[in-house]
Amino acid sequence: MPLPSREWNTGLVKLNDDVYAYLQAKGSWGLSNAGAINGKEVTIVDTLLTIPMTATFLAEVRTVISNPVKHLIITHHHSDHCFAAHLLSGAVNYAHVNARSEMIRKGQPDPATHQVLHPEGDFTGVRFTLPHVTFSDRLDLHLEERSLSLHYFGAAHTIADIAVQLPSEGIVFAGDLLFLYSTPVAIEGSISGWIAALDKLAALDAESYVPGHGPICGRDGVIASRDYLQLIYEAGKQGFNAGWTARETAVRTDIGAYKRWANPERIIANMERLWREFRGEEPISNMGNPQTLISEMNEIAKQGYWA
Repeated sequence: MPLPSREWNTGLVKLNDDVYAYLQAKGSWGLSNAGAINGKEVTIVDTLLTIPMTATFLAEVRTVISNPVKHLIITHHHSDHCFAAHLLSGAVNYAHVNARSEMIRKGQPDPATHQVLHPEGDFTGVRFTLPHVTFSDRLDLHLEERSLSLHYFGAAHTIADIAVQLPSEGIVFAGDLLFLYSTPVAIEGSISGWIAALDKLAALDAESYVPGHGPICGRDGVIASRDYLQLIYEAGKQGFNAGWTARETAVRTDIGAYKRWANPERIIANMERLWREFRGEEPISNMGNPQTLISEMNEIAKQGYWA
């Protein structure tokens, strides 16, 4: 499958007779994708950032699927993939063991904090719902109509990212292991680990990959995302060895065609993560308040370094 168009719409996309992706246009902060897998027991992959956004997604699912939702797979613990999981309280909730531990460590979210970052959103009632079933490396779910394989490839975007593979259909819901036309960002996680994880994701050789952010793609989309991370890793290593700061290296790095991806200023966070990685710190090591870091990136973006 060639790389898809850089323009895509919000809404449900049919992948086959029983499998649907729900995409959100632009794929920027908080605009994540989700999925629905039909069967006698329906499986939902991720909820969205807010209750109204998730309700819209689920209402669209109900136009094509009528069976009860019995399974909910959360690809990781970030707000735009799980804050409305309680809307599916009757489903068994699956996630990586680190996603559950991170929800516990972070504690219940403060809606007002998220309102500052997303003033257009309604964060009333958002919360973490702890998964019922967790796993470490791989979990195979054998449902009546099909089998699903949940893969963990190590620390990447976070320490808890999983991909949901439908082997017989050639479909993978990649969660935030995959960003396409939306710049990958690792405020927590590991850039080198993410590169390795994307190689493993590409090796699944699916016909259709549903990114956490961006349009549906084939293997070429996975490689495009990996190549961005490889580019900044190599630039970061050179800057680190030269004694530059992460910020200096970020603004000096020519990211080429990736300037056209949304939020190129995320290179700031990625270089900060790389500096911690090069110093041997753990993937979850503190980079300060994420909201502050995002605000700083937004301010730097106005200066046009990657225009």
